[in-house]
Amino acid sequence: MWTVPKPRYRSDASAEEEEVTVNIGGVRVVLFGDVLMRYPESRLAELATCSTQNSELISSLCDDFDPSRNEFYFDRDPDAFKCIVDVYYFDEIHIKNGICPICFVKEMEFWKIDQSVLDECCKSYLSEKEEELTEIANKVKVILEDMDVDRCVTRTQRCQRFMWRLMEKPDSSLPARIVAIASFLSILVSAVVMCVSTIPELQVTNVEGKQVENPTLEGIETACMLWFTAEFALRLASSPNKLRFVLSFMNIIDFMAIMPF
Repeated sequence: MWTVPKPRYRSDASAEEEEVTVNIGGVRVVLFGDVLMRYPESRLAELATCSTQNSELISSLCDDFDPSRNEFYFDRDPDAFKCIVDVYYFDEIHIKNGICPICFVKEMEFWKIDQSVLDECCKSYLSEKEEELTEIANKVKVILEDMDVDRCVTRTQRCQRFMWRLMEKPDSSLPARIVAIASFLSILVSAVVMCVSTIPELQVTNVEGKQVENPTLEGIETACMLWFTAEFALRLASSPNKLRFVLSFMNIIDFMAIMPF
């Protein structure tokens, strides 16, 4: 058993009257009512104010209650609880090493403690873990979608679906990510070439004595435009909703960009 230190301004008599004894996963903890009331909307504060005669309310707040010992039982993580109880004394919570931050958030929700009391380092750590889990969930979703292919789907439809993910969903596979990177580099190279080709020192003189674009730069720009055209055509051909694809504002911009060439 471990006991949360009594506030110095309390008398021993009043402290004894307001003691709240909880058993967290086999670990007996003694708390004090006036301390718990610093967060009156928390589960522990509700325990401190509820009557032991109100069995219905008690059963909604804890897993079990022993009237003979006046002890409330909770089937929760005692290590996480040691962190959570700090908020009543320090107005903030720090997640200790070895505790899963996602599970700890669920513990905070159970004890009705807002996440705003987490210290800044724990908030950043929690945010990183949530982003990692979201990314993993998205990848799993894509994998499950790939596995859940209707047997009635034709080979052409499967190829169309594969091509659409390859061109539109960079996170679906490594080849799709490579295609996305190649598209980005093509846009970058094309923009640089268009700017550089206007520099007089890099232009060449044709047979008529006029300054024209450098053939090398022109070839690079043509290659980029061929890539853009092929990419647009593949995206259009593999799109599951071609009307929506054609009417998309960004796709209209892409089409207008390749039309002059």
